[in-house]
Amino acid sequence: MLNSGARINEIQNSEESKRLLAAQRQTYTDAKLVDLVNACVCLLLPLGVTVAQIFLNVPSEAIILVWIATVVAGICLPKRSKHLVDEAAAMQQRFDSDVFGIKFENVSRDDRRIASQAGRYRERHDGDGKFRLDNWYSVDIEDARPGDAIARCQRQNTEWTKRLLKRSICIEICIAVIVAAALAVLVLRLGINPFNLFFLFSIIGWMIQRVVECRDAFARVGALAYSLSSFRLSSKEDILRVQEKIFEYRKAPYLVPDWLYALFKGRDETATMN
Repeated sequence: MLNSGARINEIQNSEESKRLLAAQRQTYTDAKLVDLVNACVCLLLPLGVTVAQIFLNVPSEAIILVWIATVVAGICLPKRSKHLVDEAAAMQQRFDSDVFGIKFENVSRDDRRIASQAGRYRERHDGDGKFRLDNWYSVDIEDARPGDAIARCQRQNTEWTKRLLKRSICIEICIAVIVAAALAVLVLRLGINPFNLFFLFSIIGWMIQRVVECRDAFARVGALAYSLSSFRLSSKEDILRVQEKIFEYRKAPYLVPDWLYALFKGRDETATMN
């Protein structure tokens, strides 16, 4: 039986629901940390070596070690990140299943893992208002009928997701352009041995991987937005179809940084409440 707006508000603020939210947030944060390590090893480290080779005589042994590190990290770390993202998406799917009163597929059943991750999250963010867990769906649904209430929650989820994704990718593109321009100036103004630019291939490879992740995320959020515009959404069948798109986006490899989420949380919440 689909839950009404009043029932959704009640359940989403229960201790069990907040435990699931804490667990999924901590698991996504773990995945972002893995991605950060991957970026440091596969992007910043080669970039640092490339700049160092312009001015210094870097030993060949160090270059070989850095190359090995980039290869190993580029293979192992994305797999670990994907596992964590899938795990977090399943936790959040269970939250939505409980809150909406619908039995969704792909929900997490690992209560021990959920408890562990929730405990870690609460230790880190106890008293931090920017990462509060109550009123996850802040849209006004108190008097809404079951199907309409769920549709409003799904729309808020989608709009918030689109805003964060576009903002994050724009910031990342700006940073990439600045770094690329600075490196190009160094290369063009100085007499550079082509061998010293060897690690540019590693950097370019990481950037290509990042572009693919961005395209994947945009495609998934585009499919989600289309499903919201094409379905009636008051029926259980359409809600299930939209939720499947939401779950697919939550498994996207591109993750928005926690600091960006916290920075714009108030603004995005206000913009998506209607």
